[in-house]
Amino acid sequence: MMNRAMKADRQEGAAKGRQLKASSERVSTELLRHRIGRFTSVEVNLFFSYVVDMLHSLHSRVLEKHPGYASILPSLSSVLKRKVWDRELEATWINVLSELGLNDSDEKALCTFFVTYHNEAEYYPPPARKKYNQNIQGVLNKAVSSHILHHCLLHLVQLAEKENSLMATENQCTTSANTP
Repeated sequence: MMNRAMKADRQEGAAKGRQLKASSERVSTELLRHRIGRFTSVEVNLFFSYVVDMLHSLHSRVLEKHPGYASILPSLSSVLKRKVWDRELEATWINVLSELGLNDSDEKALCTFFVTYHNEAEYYPPPARKKYNQNIQGVLNKAVSSHILHHCLLHLVQLAEKENSLMATENQCTTSANTP
């Protein structure tokens, strides 16, 4: 009886893994399809900027939880490589993703977007994005037909805006606390 339950659990886990992989592959395919011309250069730059900020935030959060790893995890790439065999780091990574409402599929979409557009995109700092992101939902509706990619990019923008407003509030509090 125990073997059947274990086998059923393994099969269920394998099925979820296949779904996640299929979802990630669809996002990758959609990004490559969009690369052909559905995004304007401003849209690419805008979404690229959000992606870069989110990847930086993920890396920073991992280092906050493991300050001793800073010298061996200088980049997000090093985190992604090491988490494969470091169970503690993998658990931290999963925790960081879940804190932000992200999952493995979102991670792959972020990385795929970065790799797809990093050569041609320009980073827009948060203040410069303000004039472009007023109607981000409309931009996504117009440019992204894939439900998966649409959801991922919209969630990313919402998270990045939340992170930026939190950082601005912290900076404001720090500045006012240091002012005599």
